[in-house]
Amino acid sequence: MTPSSGSGLEVRDVSVSYGGIRALRDISLRVEEGEIVALLGSNGAGKTTTLRAISGLVPYSGSIVFDGKELRKSSPDHIVRLGLGHAPEGRRVFSRMTVLENLMLGAYTVRSKQEIDDRLAFVVQTFPRLEERLSQSAGTLSGGEQQMLAIGRALMSSPRLLMLDEPSLGLAPIIVQTIFSVIKSINERGTTILLVEQNAQQALRIANRGYVLETGSLRFEGTGAALLENPAVAEAYLGVAIENIK
Repeated sequence: MTPSSGSGLEVRDVSVSYGGIRALRDISLRVEEGEIVALLGSNGAGKTTTLRAISGLVPYSGSIVFDGKELRKSSPDHIVRLGLGHAPEGRRVFSRMTVLENLMLGAYTVRSKQEIDDRLAFVVQTFPRLEERLSQSAGTLSGGEQQMLAIGRALMSSPRLLMLDEPSLGLAPIIVQTIFSVIKSINERGTTILLVEQNAQQALRIANRGYVLETGSLRFEGTGAALLENPAVAEAYLGVAIENIK
């Protein structure tokens, strides 16, 4: 199954407040079809809030346009139908349900059994380990397998643009490498990616472009390579001096 094309996203002057506290301040960013775009920043910078606004989960001022359609008045389920997938932070799998049942939840907007079968085949081809565990309870999976399941569930809606929130969080280094390889593979098969990541070095290595948020405002933007080479970004957000990046 090949994801559909035509997935441009533009966030224009978007602000979000929680109880009078401004979480996002007039941020603007774009994700072109076929790109991997990294959204970086420290805890509390507004990264997750940005994804939640795009998914229609929090109210906002400003404009969010996907594939030429303004999303402001769209419900979260309609946004999924438009082709925006979202794998949230913390995996949030349903532990008492089987792997297959969790995946089927991702296809709740799909009516055709053949299309669901095609999407499931795509997911298990992407994550062969899940195919071995389809009848297993999701709560018995390892952390890495649960992350694969969370991404796979988002892929079941066949998104044109997939938003991933901290996919490597809490995983062993060898599993982190696997997750980033899979993200790159999903992108190479035609799905646009908006990636929120604490592992900034890994994210920028695979990203076409990136944005850095600081306390709800955009601080830096540029190509992945340029941000990796920016001393201010390296020392503040990558945790290393620029000469130590290889």
